[in-house]
Amino acid sequence: MTHPVTLLVAHQGETRATLAAQLRERGLQVVEASSVDEACGLAEVGHVDVVVAVRLPTAVEGRDLARRLRCTPGAESLPVVAVGTGETPDAEGDSAPAARLPDPCAVDDLIAVLGRVSERAAVD
Repeated sequence: MTHPVTLLVAHQGETRATLAAQLRERGLQVVEASSVDEACGLAEVGHVDVVVAVRLPTAVEGRDLARRLRCTPGAESLPVVAVGTGETPDAEGDSAPAARLPDPCAVDDLIAVLGRVSERAAVD
């Protein structure tokens, strides 16, 4: 099974490093970003299939990430998976996540969701 290249966005370094290590242990390629700005820059220059936003500090930042990705060349159709409770409020259109998971969530559940949303994105 081929796993999607995952851009993991989390401000908290320990959270980001732990989740990235768990995903890599299960065979995923992970690119890490500590901010919305860094994530958009990485999405523009690198091959990424899906974005995981973990516990972004504010709801505005979660919506900002989704909106800015839609305006980033090469990242316009990247699916965003939001992990956390309430960080990204229900949204419509371009700011809506492709999927939402509670925090904490099982890594295997996250991997299953990543596979589903990246497959849907490939079809669109």
